[in-house]
Formats: sequence, structure tokens, C-alpha cells
Amino acid sequence: GSTATLVQFPVKLAHAITSHKIQGQTIPKPLKVAFDIDSIFEEAQGYVMLSRVQELNQVYILNKFNPKKLYPSPKALRELERMNRVSINNNPDSWSKEADNALKIVALNCAGLKAHFQDIKTDERLQKVDIMHLVETSILEDENENAFILDGYQQRFIKNGNGKGIATYYNRAKFQHVEDIKTNKFQITKFKHEILDLINVYRSQSGNSLELLEYLKKQIEAGRNTVITGDFNICFMENFSNRMIQGLLSLEFNQLVHEPTHIRGRHIDHVYFLDESGRLKPILDRYSPYYSDHDGICITIPPLMTDEPAD
Repeated sequence: GSTATLVQFPVKLAHAITSHKIQGQTIPKPLKVAFDIDSIFEEAQGYVMLSRVQELNQVYILNKFNPKKLYPSPKALRELERMNRVSINNNPDSWSKEADNALKIVALNCAGLKAHFQDIKTDERLQKVDIMHLVETSILEDENENAFILDGYQQRFIKNGNGKGIATYYNRAKFQHVEDIKTNKFQITKFKHEILDLINVYRSQSGNSLELLEYLKKQIEAGRNTVITGDFNICFMENFSNRMIQGLLSLEFNQLVHEPTHIRGRHIDHVYFLDESGRLKPILDRYSPYYSDHDGICITIPPLMTDEPAD
């Protein structure tokens, strides 16, 4: 005969979690979260807890907020200082530095210009260049060159079909085109700058290296500083005795690339440099773009130092 009164009220499930376990997680809005700041006992713990939400109005502090509970890790601050000290931002490489009158050259096997034109167009590293040679462009004879315009650059193409060809983008105020050589086995283009000649090569694997050497010799002018770049499809380390390699070295050229440039570990992208005066000091940076199986070779030639006035 007894009676009872039932009172119902809604209950919403809430979860509790430690600051250690919530690291790396996000509490999505509009969910609310209550923080027990007084329970903090480690450095940086408070920052971890309070940074889990997406907006401020999700945050509720239990009891009171004690600002002394929010303090960083001295070890982390020291590491942050070290990272800033050695960072690329504070220590840019020669390619990233803005230097008046420095000359910047890129040679890259782009693995197909049509396939990767948008990648090249938006590649921030390539946007610093004065002249850029792209080889193995695979551009066909009847393709429209206007489809491959880069703002601010003059362009010149040696179109030779799939797996071959060269596209050159250059600053017209600094470089003058001299000559193109086109055969089925290799393509050569030459440009002239005030302080040096620049020759770029694409050689197919079956191209005769001695024949290529003879063509290159005809392009090399006595007394002119010269840079020869390109994909030679000859490994400089494995085929050091190759007639073309030895021929250029016998002409006092130095080969400046001493690391693999291809994804399979071969040294097939070369830079041959000749400066009898010794005044030019080229700086090389290998660049590995995601869209090619070759490294790009970035060459910075600092401005010539003016002679100091006599006493």
C-alpha cells in the first residue's frame, strides 16, 4: 500500500580525461569543456589543456583561474631558440638570398612539360631564376608553345617528340639566344650572358658521346667563361672514363655535381664549369621537386667583386 513519487530530469553524459591523454586531440565546437586549472602540476600542461578547443566560448574554468599555473618548459624554450638560430628563415641558402646582380640558373629534367607545367608554374623555388633549362619536355612539333607561357620570361623550345627536347625560359634583358642544335639523339641550346656563355644539353641514352663532344667543342669560345648543364644520361661516377666526360675535363672544365641526381642513384645531371680567371664562384644547390625523378641543379653565381682601389 505504499506510494512513491518519481521525479525525472535529463542527464547528459560527460567524459573526464587527463591533460596527458588529451594531447593532440580537438574538442569540436559547440561542445563545452570544464578545466581544472588548479590541478596542473607540470610545465606547459596548462597550454595543452586550454588549446584543445576551437573557440573561446567552449571553455569553462572550475573554481578559479590561477595564472601562475600557466608556465612554459625552459627546455622547450631553449630548443625553440636553437631552432630559430639554425632555421632556413634566419640562414637562407645562396639560392634563397636576395642579392643584386647575382645570376641564378636552373637545369632540370622535368619528366614532361605538359604533364608538369602547373607544378613548374607554381614552384616557388623556380620563380627566383634568371634562366631555366627544362629537358625531356616531350613537346611535339605541332604543339602550341603559347600553352606553356611563364609570366616575365621569354621562352624558346627545341621540340623533338616524346622523351626528348628542351624548353628554356629566360630573362631577355640578361640573356641572348645564340644557337640551337637538334638531332634525334641529342639537343643543345646556347645562350650568352655578359659574363659567361651557357650551354644546355639533353642526350638520349643511345646518343654517341664522342659526336656530342665534337658539337660542344664548336660551341665553346676561347676566353669565355662557360657553363655546360644538362641531362647527359652518362653516370659521372660509373662512366668516368667516358670520352665526352674526359674530353670536357681535358679542356679544363670542372664537373661540379658530385652527388646522385636521379632517383636510382645515378650521377647523370652534370654541370661543367670553365673560368680561367678564377673570379666566378658558382654555388650549387640540389633541389628535389616532387614531380620529377631527377634533382634540379640550382646554380647561383654571385656578383663579381670589384677590385679594391689602390692606395
